Amino acid sequence: LYPYFANQTELSFAIFDWVARQLNDQIKTELFGLSGREGLIALAVAMRREGLAHVRLTQYLLSIPRDTANADMQQGTDLFRDLLGGMIRPVFQHSRVRLIAVRWLRDLIVGDVVNIGAGWFIDQGISADDSFELALTASLDRLTLEDQQDTQDD
Repeated sequence: LYPYFANQTELSFAIFDWVARQLNDQIKTELFGLSGREGLIALAVAMRREGLAHVRLTQYLLSIPRDTANADMQQGTDLFRDLLGGMIRPVFQHSRVRLIAVRWLRDLIVGDVVNIGAGWFIDQGISADDSFELALTASLDRLTLEDQQDTQDD
């Protein structure tokens, strides 16, 4: 591989970009026509599902330090930012709430993948899928209230 990549870091960035493009294309196809809150929920569920289906790859990709100077890393990151931002934009009016929404959803998805992948969610009192959907719904409900509050403050 070294004729193509100068070192392990460059190879990691290229892998990140390739996976990001594949996942982006797959999810866009899967979610075609969905929008609003329904689309946002479907996006989060799909990203979590794919992360869990390829948990070792996901863990590897999450371990790569972000490098905004690397074009491959930045392009891959931009794909996810644009996809998530595009789904959030119609749901929430205010930029502050949109930023919180991006962070919360990313935290929920990544947190679930990391915890389930590491074997932490073994309590059968509630399935990991059900607890994810409850946390997702509760987060979106709270963000909706926050967005409405920001509207009243304007």
